[in-house]
Amino acid sequence: MMQLNDAIKRLRTEYGISHEDFGNIIGVAKTTISNYEAGTKEPSQESLLKLANYFDITLDYVIGNSDFKGPYPKIENEDPALPFKHQLYKIPILANKTIPVSQPIFAENNYDGYIYSQYNPEDHFAVRIRGNWLMDVGVMENTILIVKKQKHATSLQIVIGLYKDELLVRQYLHNNDYVHYLIPRNFREIYEPVVWHSNSEYLMLGRAVDAITRLI
Repeated sequence: MMQLNDAIKRLRTEYGISHEDFGNIIGVAKTTISNYEAGTKEPSQESLLKLANYFDITLDYVIGNSDFKGPYPKIENEDPALPFKHQLYKIPILANKTIPVSQPIFAENNYDGYIYSQYNPEDHFAVRIRGNWLMDVGVMENTILIVKKQKHATSLQIVIGLYKDELLVRQYLHNNDYVHYLIPRNFREIYEPVVWHSNSEYLMLGRAVDAITRLI
């Protein structure tokens, strides 16, 4: 996954377009394009959609979420009045680091950048996978999981939470109301499950609802 400013620069240079001509596509000045590429300003959602339409490529490619340019296959009888099915939101990527539960968790100093998604940031966040804890369920290193904020989960869901102030991403399992397990899903390596008995030991932040994986 690329940062948005790098993705904008990639798109412009890939098509050999000057800052001025690129700005004309979305109706902004060439200095604004320079600011986009420097990361000091960000394009609006409308501008990003204009770029995807103009170059006939996927929105994920425009914003750097994917290397797949498209276009996607046309949908028969698609309503031309509804060309975009989702609104884009900017949601934070929670950093993989020690986060004391006594301090605000969803704070700027605990973020590792942002990602654009159709999920609302009021009740969602993202986390980048470090390590191969969950490779047997298709969650590889550098996968970005979209997480719905919630305090409870059902068995076999992928959950994100803080155990002794450490951010963990594991599969959840419980066999009664008192014993809970966080299970790694990589049988090629030996990882011990985390076992806890009360909410004072573990703070669940949410469950994974979507994933963005780079294949190359």
